[in-house]
Amino acid sequence: MKREAGGTGRVVAASLVMALALLGDSLLYVVLPLHAAALGLSGLQTGILLSANRFVRMVTNGAAVRLGRRMRAGPLFSGAAALAALTTALYAAAPPFALFLGARLLWGLSFSALRLSCFLTVLAAATDRSRGRLMGLYQSISRAGSFTAVMVGGTLFDAFGYRAALLAMTAGTLLAVPLAATAASGIRHPLSGGSGTPLPGSPLSALRSSAAALLAVKFAAFALSFVVRGVVTATLALLLRDRFGQRLGPVGVATAAAWLIGVRWAAEIGLAAPLGALSDRVGRIGAAMAWLLVAAAAVMALALAPGALAVAAAAGLLFVAAAGLSATLDAAAGDLAPPEQRAAVMSSYADWADLGAALGPLLALTFAGWPGLRPAYLTGAALLLLATLAMSRAGRARAAKPG
Repeated sequence: MKREAGGTGRVVAASLVMALALLGDSLLYVVLPLHAAALGLSGLQTGILLSANRFVRMVTNGAAVRLGRRMRAGPLFSGAAALAALTTALYAAAPPFALFLGARLLWGLSFSALRLSCFLTVLAAATDRSRGRLMGLYQSISRAGSFTAVMVGGTLFDAFGYRAALLAMTAGTLLAVPLAATAASGIRHPLSGGSGTPLPGSPLSALRSSAAALLAVKFAAFALSFVVRGVVTATLALLLRDRFGQRLGPVGVATAAAWLIGVRWAAEIGLAAPLGALSDRVGRIGAAMAWLLVAAAAVMALALAPGALAVAAAAGLLFVAAAGLSATLDAAAGDLAPPEQRAAVMSSYADWADLGAALGPLLALTFAGWPGLRPAYLTGAALLLLATLAMSRAGRARAAKPG
């Protein structure tokens, strides 16, 4: 029990660093589409900026693995946090497109290093009975940074403008630099090994041998990221503006979008840990399939809903499903990662999630004018249904496998 409590403390410390590092990036998804014209950015350029940091992570995820083999936790964590603060300050400066793009690429490297450290911290601390809960705890704490960014930053944007909102996020991110050095002093995250061990005879032990299950988990992560972290997060403000105008009752569209997207972070903060723990009890595949179906229905409702209340309800349902699905899939990837291959498996899993998150805003914002946002949302719903089918087939293959 004492060892488990110590592991939970290490997860909390690492997650707080991530929470502060996420402030600038999270706010950018709300305010950049609305402020793009004032910055002289086209829809295509805006989509590139919101996607570039995710595309570059196809390279930087592997680079983070190599850095982790050569550096101690303190310098790696502190350096990544400092880089996050620098990139947020560059966003606030509203630089030319090329420099803005460079800042987004640097943020991709920072995030890769931060995320890998957090993943390996969880896997070193968890067992099969606690992996879903601890992955959910990491998400809950880290997403508090995103929640703060969209709730506070969106309001600051409407009240004081783009630069003031981003400068406030820069100040918050700077707090991650000394915290990272402190947190890393109690964190062990070797790139192989750890305390997580399979339960003898458990379904999770059998699941580790299934390449089909790992591929299904990766595709589901791609679909989740494409829809929630890509299409919906990047375009919800535009969806509201196109359907309901510049204001929704007494609030501006940026504030309304920020509060709705804030539900995503609130769901992860409040629900990721208990929903992750639920997958510890009922099984990853069944839990993932249920959340995928709920998410697909919610995205279709977003595409077709005629009223503001219906849009808000569908968005809330989608974000609750995403919180449960994200914790479940992260834990499932950890289930399938042998101790000696954890860094490689988690890096590959992250690549699929990053690719979905990169393609989502790029495609949605590029075609926002024509043919519009509705086809992008319906495409996202179809991807979620395909992921449900992939998870179902993986589950049947495991059930039919002897032994």
